Amino acid sequence: MKRTYMHEYHNTRNTRIIQQQELRRTRRLELLHKLRTNTVAAHSSLPNYENIKNGILSLNLRVVYDSVYQFRQILCRTEAPPIQEMVQTHLVPRFVELLSLNNILYTDAKEKALINSCRTEAAWVLTNIASGDTQQTSTIIENGGIPLLFKMLNENDDIADQAIWCLSNIAGDKEVFRDNILHFPKSLELLFDLYKRNNANLTKNVTWLLSNLCRGKNPVIEHKKAAIIIKVFTNLLKSNDTDVVHDVIWGISYIIDGNFKVIDKELITYLYSLLTQLCDLKGTESTNVPRNLTAPLIRCIGNACVVSDDVMTFLMSNSLLGVLKSLFFKISAPKLRREICWIISNVSLSYDITEAYEVLFYVLDNLERSIQIEALYALMNLEDNTIYDKILKHMINLSNHSEELNDEIVKCVERNCARDAINISLSKSSKILDFISSERSEQVKLRFDL
Repeated sequence: MKRTYMHEYHNTRNTRIIQQQELRRTRRLELLHKLRTNTVAAHSSLPNYENIKNGILSLNLRVVYDSVYQFRQILCRTEAPPIQEMVQTHLVPRFVELLSLNNILYTDAKEKALINSCRTEAAWVLTNIASGDTQQTSTIIENGGIPLLFKMLNENDDIADQAIWCLSNIAGDKEVFRDNILHFPKSLELLFDLYKRNNANLTKNVTWLLSNLCRGKNPVIEHKKAAIIIKVFTNLLKSNDTDVVHDVIWGISYIIDGNFKVIDKELITYLYSLLTQLCDLKGTESTNVPRNLTAPLIRCIGNACVVSDDVMTFLMSNSLLGVLKSLFFKISAPKLRREICWIISNVSLSYDITEAYEVLFYVLDNLERSIQIEALYALMNLEDNTIYDKILKHMINLSNHSEELNDEIVKCVERNCARDAINISLSKSSKILDFISSERSEQVKLRFDL
């Protein structure tokens, strides 16, 4: 995903916003682009627009720097940054040119600090352009931005940091851009080398970039690349930096979803141990695992349950339903609760879920429709016909059924066909039709991207 904003210039990050833990396509579409900013008034405009544009095309380094800086300030607005307007200036090729030390503008210049500042500002402009839509991001790639950004990784920490931001926004846009980065010669080696600098901020941002490089399912990241990255992630799980661990676990969840064969049981066991610590079954509050890891840990375990029967067996033999039940009542985030019900739904295909009934009926009695749907899927998978009469009333109220549909339900009940009644209400509810219009396997594929 892309960064939405960043408030300070030198090596500081904005606090992770809570939406980064949302679990469906809404989250991904809303928060895919993260724009690096400092505080700029929303009413900022482009004064002396032609002068600024002409300044960027100048052969005077100071004039160029001042003009790029002004452009960057405008793009740092937190509200409606004019990304498209900037792209339409046709200056993206110029900003890309300004990344290169071989630019004629720098050849005879003696102010090394000013050169580096100009290049960093240009990279910052491109970073914010890459926080826009796919077409806007593509202008950077088409003008040769990726190779120059990789060259910047070999320079000082500030320059490398800005290059990482830009590469991360590009990688988070779509799979083809992600692969452009992965296929750059020795791309992963160059990124891994940055860990050797022992710079906490670089470590955070490189980890975020690696996590972005694992995202996407059309296609998924190459198996060989995933196998290399997972080794680095495994080591980073023991980091004391919760931001690093947070991004690592999200990255692992993406890999599980598309390249599960590179995941070993030891890793799943460790992740599950973190999840169990979050919801101590004795009712005590764990202080060892940060709460912001809840969402990616749930996603990891949920993905693993879907793709591996062996993992499902292991988790069920280690109190999975009890852990999910405890966690469900400890958290309030609707999308996390929905994710838990989704996992229970998958478990119900092969295992008895009596232990989770309390969760499912609580959902039907108290929570919103989107979570109720997940709970009902779990209940539909059961062989225990005695529970269907208990949930029939929930189905009748789940959506605005017509009188004709209600009559059909009543007839089914009269014939002691409670299961058929549930299926009728699901299949004919316009609110739910999209959820059951395809085979269960197709739903599993789609749900991660809803």
